Order: sequence, then structure tokens, then C-alpha cells
Amino acid sequence: MLYAESSLTRSEEIREHTERKLLQYEWLESHQSFSYYFSMRMTDLIYQSGMLRCRAE
Repeated sequence: MLYAESSLTRSEEIREHTERKLLQYEWLESHQSFSYYFSMRMTDLIYQSGMLRCRAE
């Protein structure tokens, strides 16, 4: 009984984790082009204002 209970909990954990990962990938895909554009835009603005300080990220 205890074993069946724990294996159920484990499979639920795995399922939740998988769903979370899928959501993450969907979010990344839909935001990738936007964030790329945004970061390029910010880089342009920083260059233009002459305040480029290399902060690796």
C-alpha cells in the first residue's frame, strides 16, 4: 500500500515537472524574438548615450 502510494506521488511529481518544462519552452519560444529585438534596441540606446559599460550577462 505504501509503495503504491509513493510511486503515484512520484509519477505526479514527474508529470508536474514535465508540464512546467513545456510551459517554459512555450514561453521562451513566444518571447525569443521579442527579447532579441529588445536587447538589440537597448544596446543601441546604450551606445548612443555613450554609457556602454561591459556587464557580462
